[in-house]
Amino acid sequence: MYIQPSNVEIIKIQDQIKEASSINNDVKVEIENRLSRLEKQKNEIPVTDQNKAKQIVPLEKDFDPIAFLGNINNIAALNIPDTKLVGLTYARTGPGQAGMSSAPQAAPVSVNPTTVTSLSNYSTFQVNFSVKTTHENFMNFIRDIERNEQLVDVTSLSFVAGDKGLNTYQVSLAAYLLQ
Repeated sequence: MYIQPSNVEIIKIQDQIKEASSINNDVKVEIENRLSRLEKQKNEIPVTDQNKAKQIVPLEKDFDPIAFLGNINNIAALNIPDTKLVGLTYARTGPGQAGMSSAPQAAPVSVNPTTVTSLSNYSTFQVNFSVKTTHENFMNFIRDIERNEQLVDVTSLSFVAGDKGLNTYQVSLAAYLLQ
């Protein structure tokens, strides 16, 4: 008589395990179906549009800081005669950031860490510099930064009025990178 209640309990537990396993399999199939639908939707997006999205907010592993800095410098050179980005500094920030980026050899650069945002799905590449130019040339530079293919925020901007219409502008830019 003592064995009978234990066998009944074991059978109930085995039934509960089978039911949980069945539910687990159903959930697994549903997840696989959703993933398949998402992959299908992604594949329906034209490759050119996928590439544009990667340019706007690139994956961190694909981001080339030297090319990005070169792009910023080229935009400056188009708008500001005799461009010299003075005191250029940059750093990557974000959750799990392995380390700071190294500086290109041609420019005097120091790396400054910046504030990390609380979101874990992206990091930022912060660029700080100053430039001396006219207000009109600087506004053209900012306009072209805003029209740039990559999403870039002007996170800080200050200036000091100078002689002969030449002002010194301190600029901080942030580019966003997907993890």
